[in-house]
Formats: sequence, structure tokens, C-alpha cells
Amino acid sequence: MTYMLEARDLHKYFGALHVTNGVNLKLAPGARHALIGPNGAGKTTLVGQLSGVIAPTSGQVLIGGEDVTRLAPAKRTRMGLVRTFQISNLFTDMTVLENVYLAVSQNRRMGVNPFRAAGRDKDSIDRAMDLIRKVRLEPHADRLVSELAYGQQRLIEIAIALALDPKILLLDEPAAGIPTGELDLLLRVIEELDPSLALLIIEHDMELVRRVATDVTVLVHGTVLIDGPLREVMSSDEVKRVYLGGGEVEAQNA
Repeated sequence: MTYMLEARDLHKYFGALHVTNGVNLKLAPGARHALIGPNGAGKTTLVGQLSGVIAPTSGQVLIGGEDVTRLAPAKRTRMGLVRTFQISNLFTDMTVLENVYLAVSQNRRMGVNPFRAAGRDKDSIDRAMDLIRKVRLEPHADRLVSELAYGQQRLIEIAIALALDPKILLLDEPAAGIPTGELDLLLRVIEELDPSLALLIIEHDMELVRRVATDVTVLVHGTVLIDGPLREVMSSDEVKRVYLGGGEVEAQNA
């Protein structure tokens, strides 16, 4: 089987510090996969290697079966791998529509004659509005980003990521900093994403993991502790002891 995204035996050293230690990860088409683990587990470093911002010391990263280990992030994006970030990176003095339009316009002009692309603005605006509707922000399209709640800003980031036509979407802690009252809308938007999209969610919020993921990888000290179906992972005594503090974890049907 050819996987949408695959990590093979990834190792990363920073000096003597072994941050990722032989990590293997596979995302099939339509995957809903969560990557969890305590602080310092190596999750951010692993995602950096998958997206190309960090070069592994050894091992391979493959997209659609093609080795992309040494490819730059922009080239991986053109192959369909798109990442959102833990920290918001929006133009807060621009409107929601302007932010999403810029992403759509930039994506459509990659490798295109700029004189021919200039006539596509109307199409780009229509596409941006479609994405804004998809993340349920149509009533706020003409508002400044700075006027929106933090949870709404995270939805804009998802719209921008979708503007890049991903086949694989890495959601890096999408619930980070979002008040409980704003979380449900984010969850619904993620649940409604294209089912063919391979999704890797790096997250601490276990409600989000339970509602969205069908499979989970637990990373501890840079090593995969367990990898498998949601219910199996959440019922693991090792996971309860190492990651969840020994408490009972209820998993929804996977």
C-alpha cells in the first residue's frame, strides 16, 4: 500500500540530545490520526521533520511513496502537505476575506504567467468565500481579524491551509489557547473536512482527539510508546500511566 505520508525510522539529534528515536508513522488516504504525548516528547520536532523545516539526522519521509526527506517545505506543500501552526500567523489588520484571498491567490499563481493570472481575481475571491463558508465564518468575512475571538482566528488558519489544496493536513495543536466555549465550533469544522484528506492532529486536548481521531500515536521521550486504534490506545495502562496520569480515559467508538 502506498501511504499519503510516511515516516521511516526517523532520528534527530541536537548535539547529544536524541529528540526523535526511530519514529515510524503512516497515514493512509482519509486518515484521522492523532499524535499525542507529554511536553518534551518530541512532537514538534517530529512534525518539523515531516513538514521539512527540520532535517532528520537519519531516516526517511515519504509523500505518496516518494522520498521527500531532503525537499524544502515549499516543495512539500506543492505535493499536498500543508501544516498549520501552534502560534497564530495571520494578518490581524486585514479582513478575514483578505487573509484567505491572499492564500488562494498565491496558490493559484505558483508557476503561472502573472499576466494570465491577473484575470483570475474574481475566481480567487469566490474560492476564498467558499472556504470561509466551509469554516463557518461567512458572517465575519469583512471583519478585521483582530476583532475576532481566538477560536475564530484558528478557523481562519484552517481556511488558509485548505486554500493550498492539501492532500495531507497537519493540524498543530488547533485547540491551543481556545476557551472551552469556542471549542465545539472548531471540532465541527474539523469533523466536516473532506473525508479523503489525510489528517494528522498534534494535540493535548483529549476531547478533540476522542471526537476526531480514529488512530493515535503516543510519543514519549522521542520514542513511539504505542500506535493503534483510538480505543485500544486510550485503554492502554502504559498510556494512562505515562501520559494521562493514571486516570480513567473514556474513548468513543473508533
